[in-house]
Amino acid sequence: MGIVPENFNDSNIPKLAQILDISKESIEEKLNQSWVQPHLLVPIKKLSLDDEDLMTRAIAIDGVGSDYTMDRVYNYGKAVSHLTGYIGSITAEELEEFKDQGYTAQDVIGKRGLEQLYEEKLRGKDGVELKILKPNSSTQTIAKKIR
Repeated sequence: MGIVPENFNDSNIPKLAQILDISKESIEEKLNQSWVQPHLLVPIKKLSLDDEDLMTRAIAIDGVGSDYTMDRVYNYGKAVSHLTGYIGSITAEELEEFKDQGYTAQDVIGKRGLEQLYEEKLRGKDGVELKILKPNSSTQTIAKKIR
């Protein structure tokens, strides 16, 4: 979920904060980052696609929108987090270590636990998929490339 500043009225910050269960200050902090442009979507909070109710209520506010990202999903959450480990942005040192494996500065990498141990298998492949949104809200893939 995010905000396009030029289409958003700041008086809606408390309402959005309540819907997303975050503080008003965290929204303001994100909107005041140095890179923010009036026409760009500023990410505010990641939601699962299963959170349809939250997304619907948030998007009803002018200037609030969403973008989709692929992410790893952990079915058992905190119950097995010590085994699962976690992922994070690749560091300069890791980028140098794995430079021959196709990593870029924008990648995330397994840092601990099974995420680190099975990084090669869990990583997947970079690619791109271009979709169009039809009037009935379904999507159609019109181009797909896997590296």
